[in-house]
Amino acid sequence: MALGGSSFKHTDVDTIACTLALAIAGAAFWVGVKPALHSEEDTRRLGSQMSLSNQQLEDAQSQYRKVRQEIDTCRARLAELAIVLDAPDQLASRQDEVSKVFSEAGLSINQLSVGAVERGELLDVIPFRLSGSGAFPDVVATMHTIREVFPDMAVTVFQIGSAGGAGDEGVGFSFDIAWYVGHEDADQR
Repeated sequence: MALGGSSFKHTDVDTIACTLALAIAGAAFWVGVKPALHSEEDTRRLGSQMSLSNQQLEDAQSQYRKVRQEIDTCRARLAELAIVLDAPDQLASRQDEVSKVFSEAGLSINQLSVGAVERGELLDVIPFRLSGSGAFPDVVATMHTIREVFPDMAVTVFQIGSAGGAGDEGVGFSFDIAWYVGHEDADQR
């Protein structure tokens, strides 16, 4: 090549060399640079997915802790509400106690009968049928008092109706009460 302005003479060897140099540069780009760019892009994408997954995990763990705490609170409350069931041989005593609650409320009892023990898988039920008369507010209050005083008893059916003429505040009532008791043979089970 002359410095004075003459042009560079192009030969076939130069063309092949340039083509080969471009091919090597392209191959280097495709083999070295492009995978590195994709790798960096994949790393950023996976990093953001991992951050999102970590946040979801923290949220789930927080919810789990809250639910676990609520379950523990409920279990503690249930333990406080535990009811110890009496044995069926306490029937006479329970009849007296129920009669006393009605008498103290100013209600008169006409009938108090006890049905046969209904056997259950976990506990037994002794049905009571009680009828009488008294003032309506006292009857309603006594129905609620039964549940408070005897948590192992439940009023299953009740009827309240007029017992006298017009202007009379007295009503007749009838209650079916279920008394939940432990099995008679609980020691053998």
